[in-house]
Parts: sequence; C-alpha cells; structure tokens
Amino acid sequence: MVKWKIVENKKEWDKNLSLFDLSSYLQIWEWGEFRSSFGWKPLRCIANKNSVPQAMIQFLVKSLPMRIGIIWVPGGPVGNVDAWSDSLLDVVKKLTGLRHVVLKINDSRLENNDDILAMEKSGWNKSSNPLSTGLSLLWNLEEPIDTRRAALTGNWRHNLTRSEKKGLKFELWNKPDANEIYSLFEEMQNLKGLPQQFSYDEIHNLITIFADQLLVFRCLDQKGNLVAIRACIFLRDKAWDIMAAAGSIARKTYATYGTLWSLAQECHLRGVTSYDLGGVDPEGNKGVWNYKKGTGASPVIFLGEWEIGTSVWLKNCVNFAIKMKGLN
Repeated sequence: MVKWKIVENKKEWDKNLSLFDLSSYLQIWEWGEFRSSFGWKPLRCIANKNSVPQAMIQFLVKSLPMRIGIIWVPGGPVGNVDAWSDSLLDVVKKLTGLRHVVLKINDSRLENNDDILAMEKSGWNKSSNPLSTGLSLLWNLEEPIDTRRAALTGNWRHNLTRSEKKGLKFELWNKPDANEIYSLFEEMQNLKGLPQQFSYDEIHNLITIFADQLLVFRCLDQKGNLVAIRACIFLRDKAWDIMAAAGSIARKTYATYGTLWSLAQECHLRGVTSYDLGGVDPEGNKGVWNYKKGTGASPVIFLGEWEIGTSVWLKNCVNFAIKMKGLN
C-alpha cells in the first residue's frame, strides 16, 4: 500500500519527477506556479511504497463555499495507474479538508487497455464534457535534419522551401517581448475571427516563470517586422508545443513553416527527440490537423480525461459550468 505525502520543495519535486517518464510539462513545478496566478492553488503529492516513489501528482485546487472543491490534474498523474486510481479521491479529501470534491484528470500517457480497466474498476468515468479530443501528434526529432525533411509531406516541404526564399529571418528569441507577442496574437485573432488565445498576463507569466525551459522562435521580415512566433516548453529529451501566432504577412510568405521548422531544429540540437505538437481535432479543425500531420509526426491517443466525485449532482453542476465557461 502506498503512503502519500505533500511535497512543498521544488528541489525535492524535480528530483523525484526525474525518476519517471514524463509525458507532459503540465506536471512540472513551474506549471503549478503559472496557474496559481489565475485562481488555482497547486498541491503537489507523492506516493511512496517502501520509500520508493510510485506516483506523483500536481493537483490544481479551486475551493468553493461549504467545503466544496474542484480538483484539476492536467497532464497527469505521473506514475503507475494502479498506485493511485483506487485511492486518489480519498487522498484529495484528506489533504485538502474538502467535504465534497469533483476530481478531473487529463492524463497524457498513451492509452492502453490495462489502464482503462484499472480506472473503470476504481470508479472513474470518462469525462462527460471533455475539453480536448485526447489526440495529438508526436514528431520524432531524433533523426538527422535531412531524414526529417524527407519525411515531410510534399506540400509541407514545398511551403517550407517557399518560406526560405522570401528573405525572412528565423531566429531564437532570447528575450521575448510579451507586448510584441500579444500584439501579434491580436492581429491573428482579428484576421481569423478567433477568440482570445492568450491574455497579456498569460504570455508575460509564461516567459517569466518558465525562463530557460521556454524556447521562442520568431520570424522577421526584411524590414525587421515581427511576422510569426512559435514556442515550446522543453525538459530533458521532450518538448511540447505551447504557443503560435502569425500576422497577415505570414500568409503571403509561408512564415509559419519556416518558424516551426527552425524551432524543431533548435530542439534537435538541444537533445530533444520527441516533440508533442499539441491537441488536434481532425474533424473540427482539419486545417491545423493537416498542417501538423504534414511534418511527418505520428498520431497518438492519450488516456485522456476522466473524472470521479463524491456526488453525482456535484459532477453534473461542475460539468455544466465547464460547458458554459471552460475550466479557467
């Protein structure tokens, strides 16, 4: 039987996390700090058996009146499903002092039948109102650049070549400017009629909190104007796509192709072998699906979103609120 304890020290958290095969940046210490700026309280716990770590979980807690709470676990938990699936709800109640809880996870490990059966046996249900498709694309960056270029689809390779002939400058942005990035997002949102993708505070906090773990590539035109950006968070041999924006000039110059390609090459040089291109929706957003798949990345299905709670009525209320406003 595992024993749970709260981890309050970043050094201890990072040391133990290094023992696991991490499938998402959303369980690293910095993400909890980032979300704490927007109304969530991070709670970090580790499960040990005979002093050996079996699982680690970074909860994001939002407390409501009458000792009711919403607990969100993005990108995790980390570790063997059997170590936490049958005890997590009780652990959360004990550690938080909450009486009624809805616990929702979005597990980024690859889906397999054993984990699904363990979850179902322990009373978990697939989320009735998922925030994502549970699908992504993993780009293998281990191969040399020529091999990866040959793996691009013909259209993607053609557009990459076009971008390279437009006199654009693709460079690592060592000191990214939150104001410039935010302005580029506003331009893109107006062009495409999109809702806000990132607030200024979110962009600023990503840059500040993640610091050396954040790679931002920018594309400049011949006049030095910002045309496009692409950013990822990386840790050890993995990277995760987190932010991309492109203005009106990018459409004519195919800048998004050169920017992503340059970022991927920088990741390769830093020892990254797997680049998660982020959630995709082949039906609802076919354009993004085709763009990302054109890199030669492989489609994957994650274990995904599951939920458990102390009462059905509370789960229904929380899911209705999420449907209306999202999980912010």
